[in-house]
Amino acid sequence: MHNEQFLLTLIVPIELKDEIVDTLINEDHVSGFSLGKIEGYSRDHSHFNIDEQVEGHRAFYRFEIVIEKRQLDNVKEMLKTACGSSDIHYWLLPLFESGSLNPLLT
Repeated sequence: MHNEQFLLTLIVPIELKDEIVDTLINEDHVSGFSLGKIEGYSRDHSHFNIDEQVEGHRAFYRFEIVIEKRQLDNVKEMLKTACGSSDIHYWLLPLFESGSLNPLLT
């Protein structure tokens, strides 16, 4: 029986990118992750600065991490410590299958 896996997605403020990257890279339970810059839109602009209000969005980074269920609490606690008092949004989805369509021959 294989371990149950999930896709953990984090929405991280721009200023926390390097801290989260360093934290994930140094975590033994994380074999890798994906990272992309995104634009976040919201009806509540009270937390946007003037430039963001003019542009209509706020810049964030989205991290995607495949993780085993048994490691989830450890990784979430480590991320909570890394983000300090900053707010990081996340969601968790079960993975039914993952793999490589064209695995490299070794």
